[in-house]
Amino acid sequence: MSRPTGEARRLLRLLLVGALLVAGTAPTVVAAEPTDSGLVVELHDDGTATVTLRTTYDLAREEEARAFAELREDEGARERLVARYAERMTRVAAAAEAETDRTMRISEERVALSTNDGVGVVALSVRWEGLAATDDGRLTVAHPFASGFDVDRPLTLVGPTGYDAVETAPAPDSRTENRLAWESGAELDGFEVAFAPSGVETDSSADGPDTGTNVPGFGAVVAVVALFVAAMSARLRE
Repeated sequence: MSRPTGEARRLLRLLLVGALLVAGTAPTVVAAEPTDSGLVVELHDDGTATVTLRTTYDLAREEEARAFAELREDEGARERLVARYAERMTRVAAAAEAETDRTMRISEERVALSTNDGVGVVALSVRWEGLAATDDGRLTVAHPFASGFDVDRPLTLVGPTGYDAVETAPAPDSRTENRLAWESGAELDGFEVAFAPSGVETDSSADGPDTGTNVPGFGAVVAVVALFVAAMSARLRE
């Protein structure tokens, strides 16, 4: 495993200190446009989800290009970053499991770096088993978004292929087929979205996961990684 570069070590310390200060827990994979930043949740028809946090770098700016290149070259820093992310997501899933009485598990953590049209993208991902409640093919998502989710990042929720969103609360800021998006700063209290197979009538009264109980820390993890990126650029501009 490669030794961390000096800059990468400093940036990783900033991330880990921030993670400890934010005392939350949580998760986190992808399906937005290649250069979009934010949190992307891709649902699968068995109720699992891939949850990806994407952060972007403008490679036309020297300091951001250098920061992205250092992270790409430093395997050790990437491993520690994704390990911390998965650890905190596991805690959030455990809290959500206790509130919903639905088995949840975090696995398949990974980090991927890519470039597209002059933008560098860092994607932290995990597989979250049991994120959506399932009932006769209907998928309902509430926790951990229903309360305690307060992050200055867009949220995108993508239903499985062949599914339509049949209930949405609150209304998304944009919608394309089975992809729903809420802009940063959106009010998500009481969040609940249900997907059903296209053309299949469903009982709108079907029970979904409980809502209104706080599952702390999911927003905190997104904030921590966002701070990591901001700190990276700030330190390089000094």
